[in-house]
Amino acid sequence: MPEPVLSIRDLVVEFGTEDGVVHAVDGISYDVFPGETLGIVGESGSGKSVSTLSILGLIPQPPGRITSGTAVFKGRDLLKLKKKELRQFRGDERRNPMRRSRSASSSSYGSSASRTRTFATRSIRMSSPGGCASAR
Repeated sequence: MPEPVLSIRDLVVEFGTEDGVVHAVDGISYDVFPGETLGIVGESGSGKSVSTLSILGLIPQPPGRITSGTAVFKGRDLLKLKKKELRQFRGDERRNPMRRSRSASSSSYGSSASRTRTFATRSIRMSSPGGCASAR
């Protein structure tokens, strides 16, 4: 079996608030293998966006913080990269059309729902509370 292109292990993300700590993502793990496309689905507030944004280093720190886990992409742990390395990894807006003004919803890319139905070969179903995830 080939090595995963992306391997997320035990990712935990928390946010400090005036009322205490919010556990936005609580130990999710999954692999994406060559040729696979992953769709993450779940209830509102279950941690879908936070998990993805944290892997890319895009959650505000503070109040957010990744307290544990790994996110290995092609042999590199993205959670251990310096800010400059993460920016280089993500690319700038000119090279990454998906970041341009949230253009993923523009007609040139088709609807998000359509892409998900068409390309999702596996999904991570996230459920509240605590952003627990299970692979399908």
